[in-house]
Amino acid sequence: MRKIMIALGISTVLSTLVAFMVLEQRATEDQGNLQKDANAEKEDTREEDAPIRELTVGGNANSEEYISNSRLYLAHSLSASATLNQTFDTGGEPLNHEVRRSMLNGAKENLEMIVYEGEKEDKLQRAIDLIDKAIKQDNPPEPNDRVYDNQVHDILHELLEHFNGSAKDIEVDIMGNPVDEETQAH
Repeated sequence: MRKIMIALGISTVLSTLVAFMVLEQRATEDQGNLQKDANAEKEDTREEDAPIRELTVGGNANSEEYISNSRLYLAHSLSASATLNQTFDTGGEPLNHEVRRSMLNGAKENLEMIVYEGEKEDKLQRAIDLIDKAIKQDNPPEPNDRVYDNQVHDILHELLEHFNGSAKDIEVDIMGNPVDEETQAH
């Protein structure tokens, strides 16, 4: 009888251990599933919060939201400064040929980083091509007579209005100071 009692005791202990192990395995699986769900939720959140890389109609200049729209805004700003349509600071020196070239190079770099395939793609490429021509001018004419610079600015202004909804210019002098206090729409 004693042997039966020992066998029954061992059987009970083993059954309890097996049951405990099964419960623990289920808890671990549940925890793993919860972790997978949490990770999936984080990925969904990241996708929703991730900035939009492609140039988007209705976007804005916030680089954390719309990367290519921000690039277009920066290209327009640099082009506007080079054509005396936006304030700039050159440390008290007038806009010169080298600073103008630097502004145009910056505009070109921003345009080349834009991700976009659509109906306005030709205009983006046209702006890049015109920037190349403007940069290559050896002895550029007065700022308001710079044909390539002004064409680039006009194209970028139009694209900025199309994609970001608005583009404002301020007429400035050769030092980058506003000519008058009112903001003038181009």
